[in-house]
Amino acid sequence: MDPPERIQPAKDSTVALMLAAQARGAEIYITTPSDLCGGPTGVDAHVRKIQVAGQADWWQVREEASVALTEFDVVLMRKDPPVDMAYIAATWLLDQVRAAGVCVLNAPETLRNMNEKLSIVQFADLAPPLLVSARRDDLEGFLAEYNEIVIKPLDRMGGALVYRLRRDDADLASIIESVTHQGTVPVMAQRFLPEVTEGDRRLLLIDGELIPDVAVRIPKAGEFRANLAQGGTLRVEPANDRDREIADRLGAPLRDAGVCFAGADVVGGWLTEINITSPTCIREVEAHTGQAVAMRFWDAVADHWLET
Repeated sequence: MDPPERIQPAKDSTVALMLAAQARGAEIYITTPSDLCGGPTGVDAHVRKIQVAGQADWWQVREEASVALTEFDVVLMRKDPPVDMAYIAATWLLDQVRAAGVCVLNAPETLRNMNEKLSIVQFADLAPPLLVSARRDDLEGFLAEYNEIVIKPLDRMGGALVYRLRRDDADLASIIESVTHQGTVPVMAQRFLPEVTEGDRRLLLIDGELIPDVAVRIPKAGEFRANLAQGGTLRVEPANDRDREIADRLGAPLRDAGVCFAGADVVGGWLTEINITSPTCIREVEAHTGQAVAMRFWDAVADHWLET
């Protein structure tokens, strides 16, 4: 996970998962990608055994040690993007741990290979028109076709470096050059969906099944990004028919790829992203509905994933 000092426990799904695991009697240890050490004999980690609570002072260290990851029953990879070399290296090491028979979730190979933005290409009929390119002329051509688009980096989260572009923007060229690093790094362009003002719907899928309530994130006034990190507000409401249709399509392929917990983003009925690195909104759905979403995750782990 990310360093616990950075965590906001009231909003963090990793904390929710740890609280639920602890309630089941599990011992909780935390580490970071930079604390992993691997070689021919296996993968170790410098870990801290912690006791967790639901308030601001939410974690207390009980002991520190260097431990082989094969000593654990379950290893969760809950590191936030960017999906950079440190992240990729961690998935390589976790491949070894999974090959040794440990339940590693989500599957490190899928975390590495299933880009959260580009993965929607597998479900193109559910997604808005999109293009991935580093070339300015490609992106400007896509904009000319759809008049208004959103461009976003492939390795970020929380609305970071996401831009809404119109054909008559005076700084169009400079934005494209900046986001693509002067035409060297591909980005995703999607047709802008004006329905985002009605909310960006986060569907939570556990073991391929849709949690029946959806977190709907609403952009603040004058903003098109609905991410809570960008000042969006949130309501929770029952899933609608389109939510269920999308979840039904995603469930089996995600489960088959070793994804136990995912978050799918839907705007105006269109699938825009599939978050598998560190899906969030457990806390919000639990707070609004009383559902034990995090406990449902551990039920799935115990009933299915520990046996595979």
